Amino acid sequence: MKTVADKDKVTLAKEWAVRQKIHSVTNVGTFNAEAAQRALASVASRKRPSVSVRSFSGGKSSELLADFTGQQSSPNSDIYRDWSKMHFRAKDLAQNNPYVKRFITSMAINVIGPKGIQLQMDVRDPGGKLDEMANEEIERGWREFSSRYFTTDGRCTRELFENTVIKCLARDGEVIIRKVRGFRHNPHRFAVMLIDAAQLDYEYQVNLPNGNFVRMGVEFDHWNRPVAYHFREHHYGEWFPRPGTDRLKRQRIPADEIIHAFVPDYPGQWRGYPWIHAAMVQLRHLDAFKEAAIIAARVGASKMAFYKTPLGEGQEFTGDDMDEAGNLISETEAGQIELLPPGMDISTVDWQYPNQDSGAFIKAMLKGAAAGLCMNYPTLASDLEGVNYSSIRAGTLEDRDHYRLLHHFFINAIERPIFEDWLSSWLLTDNTRLPAYRLDKFNAPKFAGRKWDWVDPLKDIQAEVLAIENNLKSRTASVAESGQDFREVAKQIQKDKELEEELGIRPMPKEKAPPADEEEGSDGDVE
Repeated sequence: MKTVADKDKVTLAKEWAVRQKIHSVTNVGTFNAEAAQRALASVASRKRPSVSVRSFSGGKSSELLADFTGQQSSPNSDIYRDWSKMHFRAKDLAQNNPYVKRFITSMAINVIGPKGIQLQMDVRDPGGKLDEMANEEIERGWREFSSRYFTTDGRCTRELFENTVIKCLARDGEVIIRKVRGFRHNPHRFAVMLIDAAQLDYEYQVNLPNGNFVRMGVEFDHWNRPVAYHFREHHYGEWFPRPGTDRLKRQRIPADEIIHAFVPDYPGQWRGYPWIHAAMVQLRHLDAFKEAAIIAARVGASKMAFYKTPLGEGQEFTGDDMDEAGNLISETEAGQIELLPPGMDISTVDWQYPNQDSGAFIKAMLKGAAAGLCMNYPTLASDLEGVNYSSIRAGTLEDRDHYRLLHHFFINAIERPIFEDWLSSWLLTDNTRLPAYRLDKFNAPKFAGRKWDWVDPLKDIQAEVLAIENNLKSRTASVAESGQDFREVAKQIQKDKELEEELGIRPMPKEKAPPADEEEGSDGDVE
């Protein structure tokens, strides 16, 4: 007769049998109870299959990513916390780092160019016909203003001012321009003044009783529209401030007098920050590495030989100098032979510099810096070694697309607002015969940025001619892409023809251009 304990064991055996999908009662009844317990223990110890959850690898945590936490702060908080350090470090690199200087200069060359942003007026009558008189008059006034009266200090032409502005943008990440209407010191009654971004008091944060709020020196309304700007009376790093000013005092200037231009990376961004921020630390480390390598090479090349005296002769080694901690300093000089005091020996040090591997290391570092600057590496490093026509063309095309984006930004954020305020002021002066009440009609500018030529311009010209002949492109569009005004070009051509007829000069016979060599310059090295 089975006991209660035996019945419990049989029950356990049945449970095990169900799990094992054994449905024969005979097998269960004859099953050994101790074996059933062992089987259940074995089943319980089995590891259940883990359930995987789909996730992003960038959001996972591990020991290797312990320092990669990601701060839960707003972009404006990040900018405010690091703005001062980034701003003045960028200035330091722009002054002392050759690659940052190259980057900033390249921006000025490619975004502004030697002629600056070109104006082409497109004033039309109600019927759509060009108003030639108004176009010529406004272009004449703009040229006069650009060459003589553009800035309040009277020192800069428009082209030089634009060059300085794009350098400030590349270095500081933002530019601040004050528009001075009713300016008494020039006949156009208008001028602009460039203000250092550091004078806009980034430490000034306050909530105002009228509902406006000031962040980093910029006063906003509840729609986040700038209402005013709060500037220090002079730069707090200025050694010789102007009389009657105090760096602790602020001046509030309405927003309609200020152009505060920067390329925003985040919605609701308050201030701009240096374009070189992503490459700043890497370029600083590269500077320190190159300095250490140069010092090592100089030390290794300077100390040529040593004289060693017998024991007991000579004097105590005093060195050339002593630092504050009492350590002896020995100067090195190329070709120097130094006498060692008794009891002292020299241990040679192989500095291994210049090292042939350092060039590859510097090149790799500069490639990373070029990526952070959104710039082609051969342009940044002035390194055309191993570059062929196809590779440099591909890289140059990407760079020029970037420059075109900056063209549009510069025109819409800076050039157009300045032109509109100048035009409204100029029409009220005695320097033009155009009526001021037709401002809306006359405010029809077209601006063009600089253009670039290729290494082989023949192919580009032939492509333009084919596009025009096949009605794929107009002459006006082709000339405008070169930064010129088609009307002016057509007038010059007409004058040339009239002058040739007057002087009896026969036009040169037209010769069919030879077909461009398809293989020339395709994959060859640039020389």
